[in-house]
Amino acid sequence: MKRMILSAGVVLATVLGAFAGDYGTDNKSKMLMETPAVEAMNECPFDWKNNFSLGLHGIGYGGDISGGGLGTALTWHWNDYVGAVVGLDYLVGDAINTTVSLRLQLPLMDDKLVPYGIVGLGGIWYDSSDIKDGFSWHTGAGVEYRFNCRWAAYGEGRYTFANNSDAGSFDDRGEFVSGRLGVKYYFGKGK
Repeated sequence: MKRMILSAGVVLATVLGAFAGDYGTDNKSKMLMETPAVEAMNECPFDWKNNFSLGLHGIGYGGDISGGGLGTALTWHWNDYVGAVVGLDYLVGDAINTTVSLRLQLPLMDDKLVPYGIVGLGGIWYDSSDIKDGFSWHTGAGVEYRFNCRWAAYGEGRYTFANNSDAGSFDDRGEFVSGRLGVKYYFGKGK
């Protein structure tokens, strides 16, 4: 029995001695943060530049037409500050809006928080035969929060103006403001 207690004491002293070393509380935290599993969470396996992301969002809109809808957006990120977005929005019962946008962004907080602005062109096709389909342009701003390397949530406000006349006059037009809330998945190639 004495040998067992003595052996347990030696094992316990050896284990505690290995953890005690020259490490203070801060170094133990640092050691924990340097484990491969935690590094994978903190460091992305790809560069934000030259990759694309796919977003799905819900839409609320009001103006000349109003309601709700769904949409998707494919974004190509040229670098940390400039990207291009191709979008398709279905405004339930009212219209289908396709867009191509330039996205200017400013990553903050180690690329976690990304405010951005957009401007672009598109086409809009209305479900109603009373309103002519036509050309549209839009501008807006939003913010994206990246949870990790692959997933982000975003919110965006956008103003859309549509010229729906045959002669190019601005008498027959549609204007609406929309808000988008969605999630985004980043595809990326390795560094």
